[in-house]
Amino acid sequence: MSLATAAVENLGLRQFSSKTTNESVEAHCFLINFHRLLKSSKEFAVDLQIKNKEILHAVVALYNSCLPNIEPDVLYSTVCGKNSWTLVVLLSPETALEKLCTDKKCEPDLDILEPSYGVLRNVTAQNYVTDNALHNTDDGIGINEDIPLHGFLKVVQKTYTELEEEKAQEICPNCRPSKFAGVYSDEEDGAESSSEDESSDEEEDFSEGADEFIAEVARRRHVRNIYAEKTKRIKFSSVHVENRLIASLTYERSFAIPNEKVFHITVLSVRMKFRKLGLGQFLVDEVKSKKDKFDTLAVLADTDAVQFFKKQNFTQDYLICSRYEDLIDTWTDCVIMIYIPPVLDPEKIELEKDLEFVDRQTKFLQDGSLKLYHQQFGLVTQLKNEAVATRKIIDMQKKIIHSLIKEIMSNEENQQTTTSSKN
Repeated sequence: MSLATAAVENLGLRQFSSKTTNESVEAHCFLINFHRLLKSSKEFAVDLQIKNKEILHAVVALYNSCLPNIEPDVLYSTVCGKNSWTLVVLLSPETALEKLCTDKKCEPDLDILEPSYGVLRNVTAQNYVTDNALHNTDDGIGINEDIPLHGFLKVVQKTYTELEEEKAQEICPNCRPSKFAGVYSDEEDGAESSSEDESSDEEEDFSEGADEFIAEVARRRHVRNIYAEKTKRIKFSSVHVENRLIASLTYERSFAIPNEKVFHITVLSVRMKFRKLGLGQFLVDEVKSKKDKFDTLAVLADTDAVQFFKKQNFTQDYLICSRYEDLIDTWTDCVIMIYIPPVLDPEKIELEKDLEFVDRQTKFLQDGSLKLYHQQFGLVTQLKNEAVATRKIIDMQKKIIHSLIKEIMSNEENQQTTTSSKN
């Protein structure tokens, strides 16, 4: 098994639907360890059919588009940590094309995917539409994919003067532009998210190629839009990762608490167009399903995400959460919330209708509680005995002090009497 394959687990095709509307979507789900994936000699993982770097940049772009106050470098180090795993939900290319056509009010143009992705689709002659006649538009702007990238890259890498940044702050004091903002801008304005951090592997630059990716996304959008305007069609080969990625969650194994296996959900984002379909709950449930691998599941939820995590049975109990304050080192405006897996397995309870499993588990817990009570009682008894012994010592010391004071006073009186006799 190759390193790239080992770094990607295919979780299968899932159906997501709204409880209040008839809206639904079918998407593929994957679990990715980017630290392993990027060390692969292969350019893309077979299961994903997306270049390794492109799926990484797309995930960070999704996170950064809704968390612009967090530096991209922090997000890259979080996603690419050795002990970090990322759940991604991807539309199939066909579904993504259908969504694009609906948004743009166009028809699908089922051409062939680029060979660089290692996939060739079966396309009928009736569905294949050539665009040779549209190689160049009347205004001289090419609509094929031969448009030079440097023009788009120049825009991405543009730097601003202090005066320009001050004027931007005056217009929108709370806004902080993200260079990734344009990756999903043609389809929605934001995402729902929760976030934390893990800073490791600082010596590695996982963000390499980010500017080129952003420029390439802009170029692809430009080509797609011109082609759509000219033909009222959208090519199948114009569907890329930025059109397919709809939700993502990153979690890590945290070592902040000694002798306790803690999973820490660091970032969760769902694209605005695909909210209310259960994607966020699905991603959290996928992490919770690994309950045999962790003792505690922690999240630093921002204000908007608190209610969502409460619905997922996370608690804000002060006594429980106070143990995990070390997780909040580099994050602000966040609330620590904790999920502790239930001891009783609901599936076993349901299957064993005589509830013998519950009785056995209850007996086990009772024995454990009794043992713990014995230890606590012994400790309290020891503290009581030590308190009694301390009081005895204090009483003895008081008596000694009192005796010494009497002796001193007696000596002073004798000395005064002797002095008077002499006089």
